Amino acid sequence: MITFRRSGWDTAVQDETRDAVSELSTTSPYESVRTAAAKALEGDAKAVTDFYTTGQYTSGATDMEVAVSKVVNDGGISVQEDGEAAVADGSGKALAAFLAHGQYVARSTDEEAQASSLVSDGGPEVKDAAKIALAGPVNKLHDFIAVGQYMADRKDQLAATHVAQVTGLVVQADSMAAKSAATARNVADAADRDAAAGSAAQAAWSANYAQKCATQANENAAQAKQDALNAGKSADQAGADAKAAWKRTYDLRKQEEEAARKAADEVRKKQAAADKKPHCVPNNNVAGIDWNLIRCVNKGGTIEAPEYDPRLVAIAWAVAGTDLAGKTEEQEPSVPLAPEKAL
Repeated sequence: MITFRRSGWDTAVQDETRDAVSELSTTSPYESVRTAAAKALEGDAKAVTDFYTTGQYTSGATDMEVAVSKVVNDGGISVQEDGEAAVADGSGKALAAFLAHGQYVARSTDEEAQASSLVSDGGPEVKDAAKIALAGPVNKLHDFIAVGQYMADRKDQLAATHVAQVTGLVVQADSMAAKSAATARNVADAADRDAAAGSAAQAAWSANYAQKCATQANENAAQAKQDALNAGKSADQAGADAKAAWKRTYDLRKQEEEAARKAADEVRKKQAAADKKPHCVPNNNVAGIDWNLIRCVNKGGTIEAPEYDPRLVAIAWAVAGTDLAGKTEEQEPSVPLAPEKAL
């Protein structure tokens, strides 16, 4: 019974060894190992066992050294150190051990160091992703180093670009607001100057008109007095006629001046009413019917075309990815002329 158990055990071990060698003859990544395994399978149980324990390493040492060199060239510090140590050892077992297990342990060490560096130096998205990878299993850490870090960095770049674009638009808007404020001040100053000039012109016109009125009245009075004397009237009667003529002329002139003043006031009132009408500017960002524009027109407003700053248009097209450089000319916003003051 004991002899049977021993021989049966040995037979089972030999069968398992032969199966392993048979698998190496077809699945080994190294041609030298596949060829040597197929040859060993042609021999007895000892030949198969010897190949399994030592022959696969000695036969594949050259091919495995080439594979280790490739891993070392592409690896980090730890991978390079462990790979160079396996090459220096030179044995097939050392090389096979590095290729089967050692390279992955060393790679994990390098990836942990790289992820830790990204936690300190990366952007917000990269930092968060690196922390998660360090807290997870080895395969998740490798996925982060191989792919995830670049996806996270892309998010950080997009966020930074968006912030830069918004900041640029804000600066542009502030600049436009400052220019608009300056334009408004210039218009207000021009209106004040026109008003002052209009008042001065009105005063000069009234003074000139009054002077002409008095001159004409005096001339009419003198003529009336002379006409009365020529008609044989007394000096007192002639003086009374002269006074009456002077008053009639002066009153007529005053009536004409008042009528002219009322007409000028009416013109100014109409102009002021026109200035107070709402200005209805279409909103190009509204899809469909612009109800605000309709309500503005119903209130008596006038439709005006919106003004665009060509620099802001260029910025908007640049953000959208369309280069319109050279197709628009940079122009300062136009300043509307103040309406002329009616006398």
